[in-house]
Amino acid sequence: MESLHALAAGASSYWLAFITGLLGSGHCLGMCGGLASGFFMKMGTRAPAPYLAYHAARIGVYAAIGIVAATLGAVVLASGRIGLGQGVLQIVAGGVVILPGVSTLWSGVRFYLVMYRLVA
Repeated sequence: MESLHALAAGASSYWLAFITGLLGSGHCLGMCGGLASGFFMKMGTRAPAPYLAYHAARIGVYAAIGIVAATLGAVVLASGRIGLGQGVLQIVAGGVVILPGVSTLWSGVRFYLVMYRLVA
């Protein structure tokens, strides 16, 4: 248990967080940047203040969510009751990810079958 705490508190966790942020930045560039640009283009403003306010609020919300998640993780880790709860949460999270994928896959298969008149 001590080695887990040492690893979590060590410098490697900062590198892990940095690499995760770097790898996830493509999503933010495409999604958040495009949404903000489209919104502000529709508003017709070129002043930097709305852009700065948007990004400051976005970063603040992400930081707050990160702090809450880290605090909850630290509490769960410190309580020593990770085993069963973590297993149940992993199964639930897996289902949350798998079910929409299966639904999307079935929609595509159904579209194909209807398109080629194999199913009414």
